[in-house]
Amino acid sequence: MNRSITFFFLMLCMAALLVGCAELSSVSALLNDGESESEFEPEVQNQGQVEVVVVQPTPTTTSRSEETIPPILFTSSRGATGTLDIYQVNADGSGLLRLTNDPANESDPSWSPDRQEIAFASDRSGVNQIYLLSIEDMKVTQLTNHPLGAVSPTWSPDGSQIAFAEQDPESSAILLIDSQAGSSVTRIPVEVSGVSNPAWAPQGNTLAFSARAGEQAGERDVFSFNLDSQALVNLTNQAGTDDNPAWAPNGDRLLFQTDRDGDENIYVMQADGSLQTPLTDDPASDVEPDWSSDERSVVFSSDRNGSYDLHVMSDSGSDQRAIAHFLVDDRQPRWYPPPPTIAEELAVAAGISPPPHDLLIISTSGAKETAILEIDESDKSMPDWSPDGSRIVFASNNSGNYDIYLIEADGSGIPVQLTTHSGPDMHPAWSPDGRKIAFESKRDEGDWDIWVVNVDGSELLNLTPDSPENDGNPSWSPDGKGIVFSSDRDGDFDIYVMSADGSGDTLQLTNLRGDDYHPSWSPERGEIVFRHTTESSGQSQIFIMNSNGQSTRQLFTSEANDDTPYWSPDGHSIAFASDRANPGIRNQPGKFDIYLYDLEIGEFTQITQGDRDVRYPAWKPSRTRNAP
Repeated sequence: MNRSITFFFLMLCMAALLVGCAELSSVSALLNDGESESEFEPEVQNQGQVEVVVVQPTPTTTSRSEETIPPILFTSSRGATGTLDIYQVNADGSGLLRLTNDPANESDPSWSPDRQEIAFASDRSGVNQIYLLSIEDMKVTQLTNHPLGAVSPTWSPDGSQIAFAEQDPESSAILLIDSQAGSSVTRIPVEVSGVSNPAWAPQGNTLAFSARAGEQAGERDVFSFNLDSQALVNLTNQAGTDDNPAWAPNGDRLLFQTDRDGDENIYVMQADGSLQTPLTDDPASDVEPDWSSDERSVVFSSDRNGSYDLHVMSDSGSDQRAIAHFLVDDRQPRWYPPPPTIAEELAVAAGISPPPHDLLIISTSGAKETAILEIDESDKSMPDWSPDGSRIVFASNNSGNYDIYLIEADGSGIPVQLTTHSGPDMHPAWSPDGRKIAFESKRDEGDWDIWVVNVDGSELLNLTPDSPENDGNPSWSPDGKGIVFSSDRDGDFDIYVMSADGSGDTLQLTNLRGDDYHPSWSPERGEIVFRHTTESSGQSQIFIMNSNGQSTRQLFTSEANDDTPYWSPDGHSIAFASDRANPGIRNQPGKFDIYLYDLEIGEFTQITQGDRDVRYPAWKPSRTRNAP
């Protein structure tokens, strides 16, 4: 068997290659093309006359966040023009920054979960629409063009969608829009009118909002709506006006404002509406509360000093104080969100060894598993996520030959075949900007090369046409400017790096005795992890090096075969496949499972176990705005 054929079968049978990135899919069951109404008819569930339990709340005892002075967004007319703009200030009153400076009125600021953008409402076009402000370059982009006006944006926990309210006092719907592409608006009807101030729960499937309720004019209650069960629940169900709900970061409690005591005060309740408890009791108007990321503090606006100023207090209502007093109103405070959480899902290929394998998504805790594609007897393997998490690219021999396919990450729809060639196309890797896919292919001159193609299948390009040897296992640099790959152009397989367009010189990074495969470029640490197969034993081990090829070393020692390493989105952990629980004989690998290795503490976690052979872990990436 010649070396190129050996390369193909070695990569296939030993399951040792690379994968890519991601983000969560939208609520597909509710989304339609264009602005449309959902077909369900939600049933309003009243909690009954909810008992208001007036108790002294116990302050939260969790440790304080490392961010000792977290910033707060707010709106103010303190500028020279007297119109509303968005400002930022630290919780101790320092670091005042003006973020917008437009003749229009800006309102309803809302941090994105990754802290990289701010959604807000503005009447720049004559009627309020939702805009996005990029923290990196301060660029403002209009997201909606809703004929009835759009206000009160709130982000889904994964950042993929924004819910908002219509600027219509009779509105009886929540509206959803994709936070990256904008495009069509999905209308979610609810059986109450005057919907305003939606707030997306951290768990991702529930929205709280204020709406008209009761027989008295002007009365409002706080409701919750579950996007999965379509259940609409009146949480407060009290006389008076309840408004501006705000979820605690862990989703167990809600803040809200109410005038049930004669003036506006801040209350807190459990997520189910129980234990409604006042936090403020002042004759002034206390409104628009929000939580700190560690849930130990609450920010709100109050006119105790004649104009509305920002105030903070503990989550038990103690230690109330103004951040700073100004002659004009400072309103709508929104505290910096908690640090972005690491994506807790992996795409893998699983089946009875040898192939075929099916595509699965598993949680990093091992507690959840979702089948994405298992509809036929073909092999489906080597998955990689799109940067926005909505799709997965993979290799399959469904057509009799390995080609590259795309599928929705929730498994819906029919896989789209991206490449068609008599030679095999394998090991796809999605570019960080979401526009291209790199893969290895054996189609020209009988050797393997690195190719790239646009996600719509256009502009197919061979990046290594002048290499007479085998090039494979591509992985993109975090900035998308480079591609690291494996090649035997120097005799055995080593790791190389080249420009993402194939131009310029190629740099050899490793020169170890044995073969180096499956490089994966860290998103944060400036390092590359790869699999090294020793020349003497044929055993596969995980190595790591700086992205310039220096400081190459074995990451950990194992008696087993460890393969296909893949970085976590924060660069702190590595997922890999290993037969350490089911070792093979000599240099023949056994059944593989998926493991995690925490670089910070040197701890291993086995994710999968059982009879199936599980390979090619691809860690779902954190949200990014690069995808088109």
